[in-house]
Amino acid sequence: DEKKVTVKVTYKNVAKTAQFVVKLGSGVKYYVDATKGKDTNDGTSPEKAWKSIDRVNKEVFQPGDEILFKAGEEWTGALKPQGSGVEGAPIVIASYGEGAKPLLKPGKDWKISHMDIANKVVSSPTVNNVITFFNQEYWEVRDLELYDPTYSQNAQTRVFRRGINVSAEDAGDLRYFKFDNLTIHGFRGPNDNDGKSSGGIIMTVTTNRYDASKRVRTAIHDISVTNCEMYDLGRSGINFISPWTTRKDDEWNKYGRFDYVGKGEWKPYENFRLSNNTIYNIDGDGTIVDGCKNAVVDHNTVYRTVLNCWYGVGLFNWNSDNTVFEYNEVYEASPSDALLGAGDGQGIEIDALNKNTLVQYNYLHNNAGGIFMWCCTATLRGFNGIYRYNISQNDGAKHGVIDWREGHEGSMAYNNTIYLDDSVKREWLKNGYTGGKSDAKFWNNIVVNRGEMHATNFNEQEIDYERNIFVGFDAVPSNDETVIQEDPMFVAEGTGGKGIDSLKGYKLQENSPAIDAGINIENNGGKDYYGTLLSDGKTDIGAAEYVKVKPEEPEKPQKPEQPEKPEKPEQPEKPEQPQKPNKPNTQQTKPQTQNESIKTADVSPIIPMMIVSIMALGVVVFLTMKRKNNQ
Repeated sequence: DEKKVTVKVTYKNVAKTAQFVVKLGSGVKYYVDATKGKDTNDGTSPEKAWKSIDRVNKEVFQPGDEILFKAGEEWTGALKPQGSGVEGAPIVIASYGEGAKPLLKPGKDWKISHMDIANKVVSSPTVNNVITFFNQEYWEVRDLELYDPTYSQNAQTRVFRRGINVSAEDAGDLRYFKFDNLTIHGFRGPNDNDGKSSGGIIMTVTTNRYDASKRVRTAIHDISVTNCEMYDLGRSGINFISPWTTRKDDEWNKYGRFDYVGKGEWKPYENFRLSNNTIYNIDGDGTIVDGCKNAVVDHNTVYRTVLNCWYGVGLFNWNSDNTVFEYNEVYEASPSDALLGAGDGQGIEIDALNKNTLVQYNYLHNNAGGIFMWCCTATLRGFNGIYRYNISQNDGAKHGVIDWREGHEGSMAYNNTIYLDDSVKREWLKNGYTGGKSDAKFWNNIVVNRGEMHATNFNEQEIDYERNIFVGFDAVPSNDETVIQEDPMFVAEGTGGKGIDSLKGYKLQENSPAIDAGINIENNGGKDYYGTLLSDGKTDIGAAEYVKVKPEEPEKPQKPEQPEKPEKPEQPEKPEQPQKPNKPNTQQTKPQTQNESIKTADVSPIIPMMIVSIMALGVVVFLTMKRKNNQ
């Protein structure tokens, strides 16, 4: 197939475009074999494979090309492949042959000019990436293992180490990076906020440091990370860095000047997807959705984060619009063996500068910090952050079940199920009244506390409580006029294990007071935690919508089979009867009338028989007369 490609180049705010045609699927496969390959080969077959990463780095790859590392082999050094693919014909880095994933390890450190983190410039940082992309697009990387063996000696390093770094500077809009079935581990960096740009897969955008006339707002779109295992990493499992952070609408400046000014107006990474990954043993945050638009984070398992930093969580977003966190299991944020006494420590946090965030259908358990947090300030605001249909089991409360901050508007927490055992002492609300600078609706939630709970402050001035179930509380919110304090009658509370499908114990029994007792909420997602449709117009309280199970009807006993009747013996065939001779037809044929119809097939055998009979009669008369004459 042929595809028309449009290339746009922008320089000093002047854009030029050109079009050309490429043949999709016409790329070349290049093979790399660390043992039997030779860099003098052309690399186009396993028998003529290249040997080294240095040889790969010299080639300028074209759309549709593939770089295939041999399974079971190992390389050390920085892979910096050149070239870009096009839509429908990306350049692919993958493996060939049988055996373990190809293993790529970092080489020597090197310095770069700078990194931009909003309006902060980190000058001449030392970095080390196994795979680096710069101002490129349309690449896929899959089926590799990236490993830094220096992990244990880098707890306090100042080197920014990454498995993969996708970077761009003053390039405008770049698109499409797909990372699939990768194993990434061992990459650490500084454990402060700067170090958030180190770890597993890190996206970094920079701009010209000295000449503002050469700056172009830049972002990388359509990035996906799927089916990967990432562990033993530094400050971030995955993160995005950019200088294009400034929000300019009036709503951001309501209580003071917007406080995250970068080099220019907000330019988000668009359409990021993080799906079906396992991320664990992270010094800081499992993933930060930073400066993104339309990101989806789903079906991931994230655990044992915040091991070596002061503030971190499992998953969170920052300065992003339209983020969805769903179907994730997040547990053991800030575990007891963490190196530092971390702040935060929630499973999924809605941080500052976000608009329209959904946290839904997640399983959060045994996270030390708490459950709900809209981490804003008066000058770092946030809007429309919603937690709904999540289940929390035995999360701690270092920062309260709710960590309440100023500066968030339109927040909601509804139809969540929260079960708290007696393993730790808890506090309901951390911090308090913000002077009207924050608000939230807390509706249709079940909170069952089986331990010690300090709950004297519900901040009813700013939190609207309605139709909740509170069990195990000495006091309840005064503005929840329909509060229920009866046991919600779970099927089997406290029995959640590992996996988002291990929570059948939080379904409701038939006589639960939660059934049909909630407020109907528009645009509620249309289903509960378990996928049950919310279609009867009668909302239950909590994350489970009760469905009455019809008892199975007992099977009717089958009639005993009747014994088969013995087959009758075959009767011998009767001998054929000799055919009787046809009698002569003595009937006269009636003349055909108007109402009669005689078929020709019926008349044809009668005529010859009549002729024969007349002739025979004539012969008899002739012989009789002759005999009389002779006498």
